[in-house]
Amino acid sequence: MQKPFQVGPICRVLSEALDCGFLTPRGYRTFRSRPVSRMRARHEALARDVMDIHAGEFSAVYGYRKVWHELIGKG
Repeated sequence: MQKPFQVGPICRVLSEALDCGFLTPRGYRTFRSRPVSRMRARHEALARDVMDIHAGEFSAVYGYRKVWHELIGKG
């Protein structure tokens, strides 16, 4: 008997529910083991920079224009 929360049963249920037809445990594991793309790494770095800007006591109320100018100033 399989455990209810393994990858195989979840993929089978999602394939039937979403009618996508092709969702396999092998594909999921391949996706999870794939290295982070350059674009995703850049987005994560940008998100960290924005969070650092908002971490300050006074800059927590910055709007997008001030954040953008600070990011440009940082390079």
